[in-house]
Formats: sequence, structure tokens, C-alpha cells
Amino acid sequence: MIYLDNAATTIKKPDAVYDAVLDAMKHCGNSGRGASDASLDASRKIYEARMCLAQFFGGDDVDRLVFTANATEALNIAIHAGRHFLAIFRVSYAFSESVRL
Repeated sequence: MIYLDNAATTIKKPDAVYDAVLDAMKHCGNSGRGASDASLDASRKIYEARMCLAQFFGGDDVDRLVFTANATEALNIAIHAGRHFLAIFRVSYAFSESVRL
């Protein structure tokens, strides 16, 4: 399991991040919530992000990438999946489930 998160602890973002968020808010719909151009654009952007991350980490299956809202959600999904994993964090996160290895 690889967990990337700097949004919660990084106040200043690069301008490209602000530009991308603003563009998504203006032009993208809710992914998976219809066949409108805006919804399909959102789905395409998510899939493109999956492909970039899979390539970056050397993965070959974009469906194995999961986007979560935060560390708690990511850990709870991994714990309840019943698979063995090792999560290493530089910062402690409080979460409600106990980790099984």
C-alpha cells in the first residue's frame, strides 16, 4: 500500500494545483453520475490520473489504485480488505480501527 498525502499538511500549493482545481470546478461534473459531457470529462481526468500514477509507480493495473478522502479511510479500506499490508507513515494518524498484519 502506498499512501500519498500532503494536502492536509501543506498550506501553499503550486499554482498548477490551483489552476487545475479551478478548471475542474468550472468544467467538470460529478464522475460516474451521468452521461453529460461534464461528468464524462471528470471520469476521463480521474482515469488519466490513475494511468499516470500506475506508470509512475511501475504498476500495470490502474484498477488497483484507490483514491480516498484521507488516511483514516485508506487504512480502514485496507484493514477490511483482509489482505496483508504494511503502512509506514512519517506522521501518526488517529484512526478508529486496529491494524492487523
